[in-house]
Amino acid sequence: MPLQVSLAQPSEALAISTLVSEELLHDRITRAAMRLPETQGMREMRARNVARLIRTDTSARFIKVSDSDTDRVLGYARWQVPLTFPPSPLRAHLDGWTPEKDAETAEQKAAAVAASVTSMKLWNYILDALKEKRDKYVDEQKCLVLGLLDVYPDVRGQGAARKLLEWGLQQADETGSSAYLETAVTLQPFFEKFGWVTVDEVAIDFDGFEDVSETGIQKWACMLRQPSM
Repeated sequence: MPLQVSLAQPSEALAISTLVSEELLHDRITRAAMRLPETQGMREMRARNVARLIRTDTSARFIKVSDSDTDRVLGYARWQVPLTFPPSPLRAHLDGWTPEKDAETAEQKAAAVAASVTSMKLWNYILDALKEKRDKYVDEQKCLVLGLLDVYPDVRGQGAARKLLEWGLQQADETGSSAYLETAVTLQPFFEKFGWVTVDEVAIDFDGFEDVSETGIQKWACMLRQPSM
């Protein structure tokens, strides 16, 4: 199957949101903090956020991989590129787009989070823990961050995920940049094949939160890859 990689468009935001929503069901940490399965309204809310990021975030790159014979989209990735990279070619070059169309009040954003999250205490703990690790390992001037990588279940194992990874790793190697990600510990061996090494972990002890149904400890691995010279 011939594969091609290109930038995802704002019109694909709902497809990205739906794919992510299905995958969230398999992550204990996210499952404990969020209302799952997500309703259609929640997916649409996430889709609006994705579309806004595609239009306005100068360093976000939503990438898609497609079957070039059929044009079917097989999966998506989100790479956050260094601030030294040129802005996304999609930014401010979209028909009919204005910044005002993407504006949201603080109250709207707070309401959106409240509608999606079951435990604000756990949610804030997760965000703080991830920020602590990224502050430690990510140089925004010289590091790419893989924030999303997922392909549809029926095409897994056929090279689609590899193509999405290779897009970002090529950018990293060409610019001498590192690459960072957080992942479930079960996926560490997959990323190790591409040169990532585990440098830290985020451990969530569910027993410390009274308002969640999960118990025990769940971990994410923090992985860093140095550029190939």
